[in-house]
Amino acid sequence: MARENHGMSSSSVYKIWASMIQRCNNKNIPMYKNYGGRGIKVCDEWLKSFKSFYSAMGDRPSKLHTIERRNNDGGYNPENCVWATRTDQQNNTRSNRMVYYEGEYITAAVLARKTGADYKTVVRRLNVGYDVSCAIKKEFNPVMGKRLTYNGSTKTTRQWAEFLGVGKDTLRILIQKEGKDVALGRDYSSSKYRIFNDGEYEEKINMLTEKAEKMKVDQSGKGNRFNVISGGRIRDLREKECIKQEDFAKLIGCNRTTLANIESGLININSARLRVMCMIFEISSDYILGIGEAGRIS
Repeated sequence: MARENHGMSSSSVYKIWASMIQRCNNKNIPMYKNYGGRGIKVCDEWLKSFKSFYSAMGDRPSKLHTIERRNNDGGYNPENCVWATRTDQQNNTRSNRMVYYEGEYITAAVLARKTGADYKTVVRRLNVGYDVSCAIKKEFNPVMGKRLTYNGSTKTTRQWAEFLGVGKDTLRILIQKEGKDVALGRDYSSSKYRIFNDGEYEEKINMLTEKAEKMKVDQSGKGNRFNVISGGRIRDLREKECIKQEDFAKLIGCNRTTLANIESGLININSARLRVMCMIFEISSDYILGIGEAGRIS
């Protein structure tokens, strides 16, 4: 790289340019794996000349602005780069949670700003299984542990769940979504209403493992028949809804590789992701797990 005389070596713009090159070319720094390590490159024009970079980008609008790539998988070049604030960049990050709200997929950060809800609260509620309408409520009282009276009987939410024969997490979500009287008055005898909590899910996995062994199912490193059926059904549901694999991975809280392994039958579905899938597709967990026919959750 030829030495240039520009008198801006101590400026913030120059430091941003230098850091950009380091992230994409220096394998010895931690940030390289997220940039150069995944194929992000600086165009030749900018790599060779700070003046070219400065000519295209101009001065930094404020101390809050840094360089952003419009296409997060594209490189650093004049067509793909703009000055943006950290808030703007958060909406473009690979790790941002995507949700479906008012007819479009948006990030949890945008959802929080549009509705005036607290971002961390929204993400926490989404992660434990609440739907979007519950996640953005400002006045929100968790029902787990509260004593609820229905039809002359008073029990905690956990006790009601045991009495009704439904998962406690399922009941908690339905109470918040539909109200106490509707949720506690529902008939839960059909398995299509069951969305497993952690203990129930592990119990069902153990039961199915025993069943698979009795059927002499091949459980080699390529994945067992149970996983293959579940993965195939998840893939079919996702494609039926026209959701890209990368976007669906964000919705259920994992990366694209993990989702690809689930859909290929190479790994099990954990209980948290199973609950989210059931809520997204409004489908029974038995169907996703490959032990029942399709049943919509009403």
